Amino acid sequence: MSEKAFVLTGVEKQLGDFRLKIDDLSMDRGFVLGLVGRNGAGKTTTIRILLNLIYPDRGRVSVLGLSMPRDESTIKRRIGYVSENPSFYEDMTVAWTIGLVSRYYPAWDQELSQHYLRKFDLDPRKRVKQLSKGMRVKLALTLALSHRPELLLLDEPTSGVDPVIRRELLEEIADMIKDERHAVVFSSHITQDVEQVADYVAIIDDGRVREYADKERLLDRWCRVTGRTPANGRDISPLFRSLRTQGDSFSGITDRYSPEWERRLEETGVSGHRVHRLGLDEILLSLSGKEI
Repeated sequence: MSEKAFVLTGVEKQLGDFRLKIDDLSMDRGFVLGLVGRNGAGKTTTIRILLNLIYPDRGRVSVLGLSMPRDESTIKRRIGYVSENPSFYEDMTVAWTIGLVSRYYPAWDQELSQHYLRKFDLDPRKRVKQLSKGMRVKLALTLALSHRPELLLLDEPTSGVDPVIRRELLEEIADMIKDERHAVVFSSHITQDVEQVADYVAIIDDGRVREYADKERLLDRWCRVTGRTPANGRDISPLFRSLRTQGDSFSGITDRYSPEWERRLEETGVSGHRVHRLGLDEILLSLSGKEI
């Protein structure tokens, strides 16, 4: 299939004092996009716009080659969604909940839903109110996956769950995109999870997409470089996003690291420099204006 998993073009939304503005954000099928940002940065708002749970003030939203909100019903039958705190009828059983949700999806696969119940060790006789937070997330994932969605939207699904459940969820994400028909948007402030499963990363801060790139290329570009300042007094600050000096030593952050960039740095006369690749959490802090 050639169409994109989703496309956001010129999307804006004002929510009180917060404003989301996305000029262009899209993703092909067959990949996992990790949305990274601080709480309140705009990750959840972006996902809710894709679901038409929030209607943008302006802009165009396309999901699986269809237009939102015009084709909302068709789109929602082809996507899955898991929120940070899934809502259910608390007094009803797991089996009842699955039966209710299955009625809304023509492509529902009963055998697949039973597979996930066994895999996630979910007792269909248990009432939802008896489930732990981690088991509730597993139930939500079972509901989201059992109709074989082409696009899976996950909004902080690993927040507050134990490491074993986090690993199981990440394994499911990796399994889902083994063929090129499917795609996953995975929002999380746990950057280690995003680094583990994402193919692409979009870093959102203050309602704007500050970085969007192939994960490995992004991590290759962002580095901390330390060393001794040039004895000739040459200014090296234009090569860095941020730079600190103390005596004849420096420590700087660049988002443009490459062999060519390093050659230019060496030409300034620096000595004994070392390069340390940054993680997503450090990149996020730097983009947010925090000193790292």
